[in-house]
Amino acid sequence: MAAPLKLDVVIVGAGLAGIATAFRMGHDGHRVRVVDDREQSERGCTGAHIPPNATKILTDWGFKKDVESSGNPLSRGTFYSMDTGELIGRQTWREEVMRELGANQHYMHYQDLYTMLYKAAVNIGVNIRFGKRVVNVETDLERPRVTLADRTILEADLIIGADGPNSFVRRTLFGDGPVNFEGHTLFTGVIPMELIKKDTELSNLCRSDRAEWPIWIDSSRHSEGALVRNETEFALHVFYPNDELSAADDSCWEGKPVPGRPPNTIDPKLHRLVDMCPEMHRQKLIIRQGPEEWTDDSGKIILIGQAAHPIHPCWVLSCSVHLEDAETLGTLLSRITDLDQLPGLLEGFQEVGGRRARYIRDISWQEIVGPLWLSPGPARNMRDEALRKADDDSDWDDAMMRKQFDGFYAALGYNARDAADDWWTTWGLLRERSKSVYLDEILDNFTPFGITMEEAVHSHGA
Repeated sequence: MAAPLKLDVVIVGAGLAGIATAFRMGHDGHRVRVVDDREQSERGCTGAHIPPNATKILTDWGFKKDVESSGNPLSRGTFYSMDTGELIGRQTWREEVMRELGANQHYMHYQDLYTMLYKAAVNIGVNIRFGKRVVNVETDLERPRVTLADRTILEADLIIGADGPNSFVRRTLFGDGPVNFEGHTLFTGVIPMELIKKDTELSNLCRSDRAEWPIWIDSSRHSEGALVRNETEFALHVFYPNDELSAADDSCWEGKPVPGRPPNTIDPKLHRLVDMCPEMHRQKLIIRQGPEEWTDDSGKIILIGQAAHPIHPCWVLSCSVHLEDAETLGTLLSRITDLDQLPGLLEGFQEVGGRRARYIRDISWQEIVGPLWLSPGPARNMRDEALRKADDDSDWDDAMMRKQFDGFYAALGYNARDAADDWWTTWGLLRERSKSVYLDEILDNFTPFGITMEEAVHSHGA
């Protein structure tokens, strides 16, 4: 919906969070300008999960047909041993469960997702400038502003820092927290399907009619892949423990992808897929502590996306959290009627988004990858037996579907718009009413001539 008050907004960073937020706010009528120090072509070149919580947002934004045409629907995970390639079992996402979650799961090429949002933002008038480096951010002024390397100064009502895990905006305002290695390296690549189709065994792994998501699992490692770009390419991700990489690989890449391939110690079929990749990149997973606060005392700047709450790339929630930030912030700011409301609404964004970010950081990552990385032993045996049983459709009953729904709901059933609306209904309106009551009290006791309104009326009558 159109915001009652149209804000002048500058977004630093044109990654997924920045572009999605630019579109969401531009759609509500705000004037939005985006600057980014990278060029437009320097974007992700791998696959992107679009889980139900992200599909709902994109559908609400009008991209349902785009997601369905560009993305590959996934309805079943097929699990293989990453060591031997042996089929372990399958997990089918029941239609009844997905209906309750409100949307289906898809898989897209990251560049297709990004380009879709970028074009939509430009079409509604968002101004996006690439190759523009920010060198200063100032919020202790009547209007906050950013200064670019070419000395251009951009003033705004609101500055949004969406400039990634190494955020300049965050460092300028809050400094930087500690950085540690998570313990794994991510390898990514995209394979032309014309190469895979020449290998009968691999071609069966990547059949579009099955809507399958092949996943290879082993001790402290896993790999996954899915069709993208109208089934013409196959995106491949490999997560591998750092302590099993060669000494030559043991360098700090500052979280940036560099050329590299996983070692030849995996299932031969999976390794053939790796060999088919024209190019692959590697990236050490980093645990970077986000700032405690996403806004400063001015109430005129906010951090979003990786700048506020860094997240590992290429897993189920990596893209959806950026879309959720855009929807949460957009929903809250669609309520603004006066600039005096801005600090409170930004606090609301941190309250809603921070709660979600803590869940993803502290719980969801381990809930999702933990079972995939089990070492040999009773826990792994129980997991494998559960996957074999889940492959038998005849055993499913209401209790099993409820169990699957409960397992998915917290991570994949989250609704960013509902969460923002709930905050507004519970706290936002309360703040506005309290301000209104306070103003009424001031007016009731306002005595510009030393007498109250009631005294003046009686005096006039006398």
